[in-house]
Amino acid sequence: MPLASIVPLLICLLFALPCTEARADAAADGRAILERQRDLHETSSATSTVVMILADNTGNKKQREFKTWKKTMTDGLARTLMVFSAPADLAGTALLSWETEDALASQWLYMPSTGKMQRVASSSKADFFMGTDFTYEDMEPDDLEQYTMTLTGSADVDGQDCHVIEVVPANETKARESGYGKRVFYVRKDITFTVKIEYHDPRGRLVKVQTAHDLENVRGDMWIARKTLMNNLRAKHQTLMGLAAFAVDASIDDEVFTELYVTQGRALQ
Repeated sequence: MPLASIVPLLICLLFALPCTEARADAAADGRAILERQRDLHETSSATSTVVMILADNTGNKKQREFKTWKKTMTDGLARTLMVFSAPADLAGTALLSWETEDALASQWLYMPSTGKMQRVASSSKADFFMGTDFTYEDMEPDDLEQYTMTLTGSADVDGQDCHVIEVVPANETKARESGYGKRVFYVRKDITFTVKIEYHDPRGRLVKVQTAHDLENVRGDMWIARKTLMNNLRAKHQTLMGLAAFAVDASIDDEVFTELYVTQGRALQ
């Protein structure tokens, strides 16, 4: 190879290799931060009572209440039950989620009017849940193995220094199932807690912004958000969720996460 060709090639290699390493480091750092967040703020079991307010751009508001139970089972996989208690026409409506070994969570919706549990199809994960601004996908736990997480820099959010991490599906199956092409997490550096998430559709357009408010130190390094706001920019609609009650390491029987428990209405007894 003539010298004239070797010199440009060496220059390209010198610049390309650091860039590749930088991207790898950014991905490793992004994953490490979100893994640390999970480890700090997760609990083996928890219960909560939540007040939800739905508001449109004309000022109309609707209020709902629901209860949640979450538990990590002996196999290390999480199960979650969410049951509406108010208003009366929604009471007993439930969403049951099971984390599975293939990392694709299974979900079932129960409507008292039908008396049956209906499996939520993977093709429906991008649908909005019960008129809120949260999709079924938003309601299931994130399996970090299904995503690529890249640390892209830092940003100020309400006076707090935050890591900025881009999260995208890591495989075609997850990309097809997800309603998002990318999510951007803003994680406070001091407590490793996500205070803002930007949701982008598959075409890269910003469609929703979720923010955490009234943070509370539950114990040790564990924090929770007393209020969570989802702002649907496309629909010009908002959903605000506020914790009325919250308990960690709660004693929850495994039967809570079964079809029989839900269909018998035992969650509201």
